[in-house]
Amino acid sequence: MTTPSSPEEKENRLTTELQLLESMYPDSQIHFDRTTREFKYTTENGNSFRLRIPDSYPEDDDNSLPEILSATRNDSSNSKTKSKQQDQDLRARFQRRTDSEALPRGVEILDSVVLIFEEVLSSLLEEEEEEEEEEESDETETGTETATETETKIEMRGESSSSSSSNSQKKKKKKKKKQKAEEKQDSKKLTTIIYLHHLLNTTKRKQCLSPPPSPSSSSSISGITKPGYPGVLIYSGAAEEVREHVQGLKALNWQAFQVRLEVAEGWKFAHGEGMVEVERMSEVVGGIVEEDDRGGGSKGRREMPQNEGANLLATTRALSAEYAV
Repeated sequence: MTTPSSPEEKENRLTTELQLLESMYPDSQIHFDRTTREFKYTTENGNSFRLRIPDSYPEDDDNSLPEILSATRNDSSNSKTKSKQQDQDLRARFQRRTDSEALPRGVEILDSVVLIFEEVLSSLLEEEEEEEEEEESDETETGTETATETETKIEMRGESSSSSSSNSQKKKKKKKKKQKAEEKQDSKKLTTIIYLHHLLNTTKRKQCLSPPPSPSSSSSISGITKPGYPGVLIYSGAAEEVREHVQGLKALNWQAFQVRLEVAEGWKFAHGEGMVEVERMSEVVGGIVEEDDRGGGSKGRREMPQNEGANLLATTRALSAEYAV
């Protein structure tokens, strides 16, 4: 049975977790009021949520999970939704999504809550984009049909070639739309960070370093692994392939397997492409160079400062102690 932490130990763990969040999301605003115990996370676009963190957090207690107070999307920052209300209430949707995750007690979970909020925003945006694409497709097809009818009336000859040409154009447009959707899917990137209780077994270490081959190349996944206590895995590449590899590893027998970060972007590493194994946590942090693939080149690129390594290391030690038998 785990010995309950003292109030000072719990506060230290929370402070370390908040520092880690600031390192993981440098473009967002993170605020915690120790008097009211309210935590607020605000994205660079003005989307935000508020939590009330119990005094017992992050202990393994029935009442230790944070309570969601509010969640909103600032639609005024989104050009596609300016005609809608300024602030969209996402609390119910955010709550359902959080409940479905069955977040564990006794470990730090604020990063998981932030990730869930980001996923809610992304899924909402994808739904709106799909609706817009369907509307544009309907308008295009309606325009094509109207043009064909007008052309037929003008010619007054009812030539069958006009109908064949229209059908041919529709098929070409559908084919282009399908190709565009496939290209969009292929271009999606994903970066995942996983904490393990330990990574010692030689076979497992090889499996962690050997993502399944990509159809287009030997492997489109790059990343870093660190064996020992705790084990750390970082994978970045095509979203579908990263998920497939993570699911394959998750199916193995682990004492603890926790996805601590999942972001829809590609990261770059100091060693270049492919996988590499390092021995120390400082090497993990030092080997990461984040880059926004959508920006291209070095735009949006930033290297992790040394204090991020200290924060991540401190949190890892806290998690390692929590996992200890």
